[in-house]
Amino acid sequence: MKKFKTTRRLIPLLTIILCYLSAVPVEAQIERYFRKSVSLFRIQTPDDMTRHQGEFVHNALLDKLRSMGRFDYNPIPIRPGISLERLFEIVKDYSQTHQLDRAAKQFELMDEHYKEERITGETLDKIIAGAYIIIPRVVNYSVGKNVEKKTDKEGNESWEVKVSVSYSLKLEIWNAENQGTEQNPRWEPYLEAETSISTYGSKSKTYSKKVKKEDISRQLVDDAVKNSLFLLKLQMGKSLKKLDMFTVKAAVTDRNLKRDIIKFDFGRNVGLHIDDPFKVVYYERLPSGDSKKVDVAYMKVRRLWQNESQAQLLILHNPEGMRESELINPGDQVIEHPKMGLNFTIRSGYAPYSLKPDTAGYWMKYNDGWDEYEFESDQGKISAAGAVILGWEFDIAPYTGSSELYLYNDYTLLLNHPMWGGLAELGFRKKFYKRRLGAFYGASAGIFAVTGKIGEVPYGNNTNAPFMYQRQGDTSSAQIPVGSDIKLTGWSIGANLTAGLNYLLSPETSLTFEGGYRLYPKIDGDLWTIEAEDEGETWEMEIDEFEGEPAPADISGFWGAVGIVFSL
Repeated sequence: MKKFKTTRRLIPLLTIILCYLSAVPVEAQIERYFRKSVSLFRIQTPDDMTRHQGEFVHNALLDKLRSMGRFDYNPIPIRPGISLERLFEIVKDYSQTHQLDRAAKQFELMDEHYKEERITGETLDKIIAGAYIIIPRVVNYSVGKNVEKKTDKEGNESWEVKVSVSYSLKLEIWNAENQGTEQNPRWEPYLEAETSISTYGSKSKTYSKKVKKEDISRQLVDDAVKNSLFLLKLQMGKSLKKLDMFTVKAAVTDRNLKRDIIKFDFGRNVGLHIDDPFKVVYYERLPSGDSKKVDVAYMKVRRLWQNESQAQLLILHNPEGMRESELINPGDQVIEHPKMGLNFTIRSGYAPYSLKPDTAGYWMKYNDGWDEYEFESDQGKISAAGAVILGWEFDIAPYTGSSELYLYNDYTLLLNHPMWGGLAELGFRKKFYKRRLGAFYGASAGIFAVTGKIGEVPYGNNTNAPFMYQRQGDTSSAQIPVGSDIKLTGWSIGANLTAGLNYLLSPETSLTFEGGYRLYPKIDGDLWTIEAEDEGETWEMEIDEFEGEPAPADISGFWGAVGIVFSL
């Protein structure tokens, strides 16, 4: 009985101990990236993709692998009938032959005792084991062709041809295991990982003569494939970095959380760039005995050296309310968080948008005479409009060395206004972060386009206005009917200054609050047209000349918007 009571008393204590152990981090071994070497097999393409088009994709993949900085390249012979086993014999032997060169890119090899470069057997094993062969395959390849006939105001005909291509690039990552001996190796290939990337490209060209779909040249298809390569390479970098064997893993070497600084032990030696994103993680023990990875911090690289990087802390997770100084320590695990550097934004807000007519009257010159024409614009009292803004940002910091510098493109659609208006703007934006909160400013140039009805042709009690026009290709004349629409159609080029705030909700999403000032020339009456219906047909006529103050469309002024940013 006494023994039974003792055991029963121990049960709560054991339960407490187990719960405690399940809640504390696991002392897991820190992983560090070891430079890999890759070989690229001949690309495999579908029957409807030409050899030249396949070479475009193959060369783009090869350029990306060589420029990523974390790979060494092993050349392999490409000849019909060669087996994968034989290729691995060549690749593994080549890696061993160049072992000192490979190891020197990651380690200081000079042995002070022997006064020569030396590597350990463990390092050599990693070099040989890290030699991969990549087999690329193009799948789901499709080509779209479209021919559209167009006619300008002078009646000249042209044919616009657009060719679009879409396809997926499947990458198989192969390795091999030695089933023989060290002296007589026998390499057995196996598929270690695979990934797939989808892309799209297009090419347009205008012809003065009629073109049929079957007459579209192969050169246009080739150009469309070439235009797909930028997006392909952009996605390729992220896809390869997400594969476990190619993900950079490092250890914290120093930190100063008061200044949001975290350093870790890799840099240019594995191809890192400014603004590359990383996470600090730890491993938590589960009741099952397994462990799971838990994010502690999200950060971006701000300074680079050959063998070390300094990152800025942006997001810090502290659900237990611990002291910040205890959350991150030297030796903690750092893992790459791959991104493309491309953000998409959706915003809504308002923009100044007005028409300011002089209702005292206009003098319109038409058919070599002057006629008095008086009306009040339907849009005269509107001074602002709702706006929806869609845009993208591309981080150019890896190419310029300036952190958080973006090339951006916005498309603005003006709403709740009878006059359709839209803007397309291209510019640069610079951001500054303090933890989750960031401020930014930028400048852009753009084009403002407007079209829509601003009034109707009136003329007392008569049935027709006293304005004559001549039908295209006809010598007869007709009068403009009362009630015909008067439209304003035109565009202007201007500039935009912006500033705002970003707030990081997660590494992938953030809120944005922004505003700015646009300065665009007014679109004046020289771009007005009259649209009239006569005998069931619609005719458009440009108004020759105005005197006085015709109603200009004006977009200049202060604007504001709020929205969300998605980071890819």
